[in-house]
Amino acid sequence: MKTKRDKDEDIFANYSLCDTIYTRAKVDSSEGKVCLWVGANTMVEYTYEEAIDLLQSQLEQSHAKLQEIDEDLLHIRGNSITVEVNMARLFNHSVKIKKAAELAAGK
Repeated sequence: MKTKRDKDEDIFANYSLCDTIYTRAKVDSSEGKVCLWVGANTMVEYTYEEAIDLLQSQLEQSHAKLQEIDEDLLHIRGNSITVEVNMARLFNHSVKIKKAAELAAGK
């Protein structure tokens, strides 16, 4: 939006009127401000520079969080494999115990 405003080009945006209906509108960029949804049904008006800074910092935070989640998933995957191996060992051990009990009862 900032680049198009600097070049005096028209800005068009698609937006949702409801869940299934979208329309196109010409955006007035003469004021140099943009409104962003910040969560909890709240919209805040920012200048282009402030909005770019905010979105850039959120993007960096999202990438960092994604990396952290990937590491957590690798850890969980390793632990789940260990749990599955231990479950198989316990099952095999219980089968051995049952067979030994059946042999002892049959004697």
